[in-house]
Amino acid sequence: MLKLLTNNRSPYGKRVLLCAAEIGVSLEIHSTEPNSKKILEHNPLGKIPVLYDRNTEESLAGSTYIIRHLHLITPGSTLIPESPRQAMSNAYLESISEGIIEAILLLVYEEKFRQNEGQFNSSWSNHLRLKITRGLDWLTSQTLIININHNSGATSGQITAAVAVGYAWIKSEFFNLPIPLALQNWFKIYATQKPHTQAFFPKEWITRVVGSSC
Repeated sequence: MLKLLTNNRSPYGKRVLLCAAEIGVSLEIHSTEPNSKKILEHNPLGKIPVLYDRNTEESLAGSTYIIRHLHLITPGSTLIPESPRQAMSNAYLESISEGIIEAILLLVYEEKFRQNEGQFNSSWSNHLRLKITRGLDWLTSQTLIININHNSGATSGQITAAVAVGYAWIKSEFFNLPIPLALQNWFKIYATQKPHTQAFFPKEWITRVVGSSC
């Protein structure tokens, strides 16, 4: 059995869990915190998520690499397209979406750690907001390309885009992040077409955002 060390607040953990659900891979979930003793045993950087294989006693850190591994061990996986051109487009979508997630997390850390120490850097925060806004605008321009339906398998790029949009939307009121209406509508359609997506976001938020459109 594959064990995933993560927690329900981690957007990177959500990426892995949604990709696993998409291709029918069962993961044993162990909730933990970054830099915990349990995590440091498997990842010297202290980051989550970490995938641990009980059979081989091997660990794999980093959501992108974990997703690649799940794809390789799962026959018929749709996570990474076979065509080199489509695989490249998927990787680009995944990379931009992951960059949005990373920038939001940096905003969270800036608010959590720097402000507590009286060293809040508004210029850095504004830089991160601008990066997120540019990324969301780019995703908006791609909504026709990343649309899917429940009968087709989602790629790792599409799944990461959904996590990025959902995470940005949840944090939008805290960090004044404008979520384009077209992107809001895309997420609602995606989460409706792929209902298992909804389990990985706060229930109250999903009810308010997606429930009103179903």
